[in-house]
Amino acid sequence: MKVRYSLSFVLITLFIFITCGAFAQSIRGGLILGINAAQVDGDNLGGFNKPGLNTGITAQMPFPKYNLLLRMDLLFSQKGSAPYLFSDPNDQTATAVTPYSLTLNYLEVPVVLDYIYKKRYGIGFGMSIGKLVGGSDVFNGYESSITIGPYATSSGILTGSYQPWDANAILDGLYAFKGDHWMVNLRWMYSMRFIAKNPPGNNSFYNNQTPPSFNNGYPLYPSSPSHFYNYGEFNNVIALRIVYVFGNIQKQ
Repeated sequence: MKVRYSLSFVLITLFIFITCGAFAQSIRGGLILGINAAQVDGDNLGGFNKPGLNTGITAQMPFPKYNLLLRMDLLFSQKGSAPYLFSDPNDQTATAVTPYSLTLNYLEVPVVLDYIYKKRYGIGFGMSIGKLVGGSDVFNGYESSITIGPYATSSGILTGSYQPWDANAILDGLYAFKGDHWMVNLRWMYSMRFIAKNPPGNNSFYNNQTPPSFNNGYPLYPSSPSHFYNYGEFNNVIALRIVYVFGNIQKQ
């Protein structure tokens, strides 16, 4: 069932790409290769410590008369949360890492409108829709696949499940060079709706476990929930991408 929905999502997106290309010769296609630096707001682990891929294809429609560039991508994008480094304030040589990490794999379609300055610099805004196609989490050395869909419970305890869709707001910046064929793209994305709900209470599921202590008793987990905790969990991602675009911009 999940595979069928994911395949349908890809086929519909490709159809949109092909249809746009057929009716607008000014659309240029390209390739994207980049990396994500991700975190999940609301899981009590701070820092953009989770690396992941951000790669796929792009279709771009320039409007030179108005200094605008409309872009639509089809991406494989990895998000999530990773261990953070903990230092004992009383022992500068001692460090430890939280034994938890999360990987979320999305098929994502962003649409962004950029304003282009001097044919090189761009800044824009947009939105994206992402289909969660899989993922895993690691806790105390044990890896398991995530649950996608309705919340899963075990003995009345919310074990956590992730929403199948993720909508993001996007802030975009780019620099074009080599005759507008190459672009460096810096992008920030943030979930517009929670991707998972936390259990009720003041601490997360993981924080309710007995945490390992560090030397003089400092826990490896935060001692208090984040400000986002009661609202759920949200993807927070910074992406750096290299884009190569085929063809030339037609004059209008």
